[in-house]
Amino acid sequence: MTRFSDLVGGLGTDLVRGRTHADRASVEAARLYADEPLLRGARIPHMSLADVTIEVKYAISLVSHKGTEILVTPGELADTRPEHLGTLTLRFTEDDLEPPAHPAG
Repeated sequence: MTRFSDLVGGLGTDLVRGRTHADRASVEAARLYADEPLLRGARIPHMSLADVTIEVKYAISLVSHKGTEILVTPGELADTRPEHLGTLTLRFTEDDLEPPAHPAG
């Protein structure tokens, strides 16, 4: 059973984790470039996400007094009539995804 808030929060968390992995890879590449004379003047590869939009189709089969829970399996979701489906659109901007600048020191 997946709570709706866990789904939405998990998507944002996974984007941040992905950015973290990409930044670590850029640091490793920078170290390799620094050690290689032919690469020292080259740009370091760096991932940039200006905007990310995620659309999630969902159906809610139960709303309890404790909160909304998604209780639909992927097979059940595929069999759900289109008029009973909702679409959640999450938009993350560069400000949401860009890590804060660290002061030099």
